[in-house]
Amino acid sequence: LGMISTNAGPANISQVDSKSEWGDIRQMHLVILKNKTIYIITAAALRNEFSNYYKDFFNAMRSIKINTNVFEIVPT
Repeated sequence: LGMISTNAGPANISQVDSKSEWGDIRQMHLVILKNKTIYIITAAALRNEFSNYYKDFFNAMRSIKINTNVFEIVPT
């Protein structure tokens, strides 16, 4: 699907449809390279219900933040 901006920096977003024991599913993947590590975040729903969750999935993926250590999140 292309590139998006996240709180952790630029990332690539893709979408895959597949079959499962529950029916046809749609998965959205966020791929981000940060600090020499590749992170892949996946959100999935039944394909016919995916549009109900797309906005929430997209917002959650855009909000990702990757900290290099725990002290980055502790207020000083």
